[in-house]
Amino acid sequence: MIVLERVKPTEPAILEMVRAHYSHRDNIEKRPRTKRTSKTWWSNARLVVFSDPERTLVFAWQWPKDGMRKDGQNGFNNTLFHRSQRCPYLASNIILAAEIVVVDHWGENRAYTYVDSEKVQSINPGYCYKMAGWKQIGISKSGKPLLEKILAR
Repeated sequence: MIVLERVKPTEPAILEMVRAHYSHRDNIEKRPRTKRTSKTWWSNARLVVFSDPERTLVFAWQWPKDGMRKDGQNGFNNTLFHRSQRCPYLASNIILAAEIVVVDHWGENRAYTYVDSEKVQSINPGYCYKMAGWKQIGISKSGKPLLEKILAR
């Protein structure tokens, strides 16, 4: 059983994993950091971040206000998922555990995520989400698969 606990997004072990994630590197290249944004890696949406007690993974959910995203998506956005090399858990099992804790935290809702097929090391990008019951429902303007799942108790 995977135990996930809520963590501060500024915790050093969490920041280390965030910085290792491809989306963080891409965002730094696109949006240079200012004094105001140098310590944050998330938007102004509601945010909850989970990790295991050993800090071998990080799983972040953002919940923007409905209608606020330019891509028209509403619900819980899995904005970041990263496993360190020492993480002993299957990715699909982590996703299932993260679904439970976010529903306990915020309630039932639609969840969605994008997977950058060019950046993940997989011949089947999004496979771990698919094994956790997520479905591909579209593709972003930049070609990233859009996956979703309805989260319920």
